[in-house]
Amino acid sequence: MIFFYISLSTYLCFLFLKLHKSLLVLNKEKFNLKKYHKWIINKENFINLELLGLIIIIIAFNADAKITGICMVILYTILYLYLFKDKQKKLTINKKIVSTIIICSLIYLGIFTIFLVDYLSLQKEFFLFDNSKYYYTVTILIGYFANYIVLLSAFITNIFTKIFKNHHKKN
Repeated sequence: MIFFYISLSTYLCFLFLKLHKSLLVLNKEKFNLKKYHKWIINKENFINLELLGLIIIIIAFNADAKITGICMVILYTILYLYLFKDKQKKLTINKKIVSTIIICSLIYLGIFTIFLVDYLSLQKEFFLFDNSKYYYTVTILIGYFANYIVLLSAFITNIFTKIFKNHHKKN
């Protein structure tokens, strides 16, 4: 179980850098969701090292969960260093970025709360996954689709921005 928490911490560090990069691109595109979606489905962003991680986990399904955990720690440390080697620009903070970050954080908080509560309840009768290897698979998939979660957050932010602009115009 300790390997799960260590791999989760390396995963969260990697996810933070990935979301930072996504928010930079979204801000660069001036919240144009069509251009941002084209950036997501770009070959370099769609076919990446996280797919290698998914393949590793699928191969490691026959191995012990500790070996899978060690593989996850190594994988996400490498992915973190790979993203960290790129020169990170500072994110320009504005209302839309803050709203997108809040909505994205709420989405991830909901996902991880369900995820961790279910993982901690493995000793009980109720759980979604009966094997921690499935948790690693779901973790990789959540990280792989992080750009789409940012897209969803930006879409929700645009909706709320339009609603509040219309509300302020009426007043």
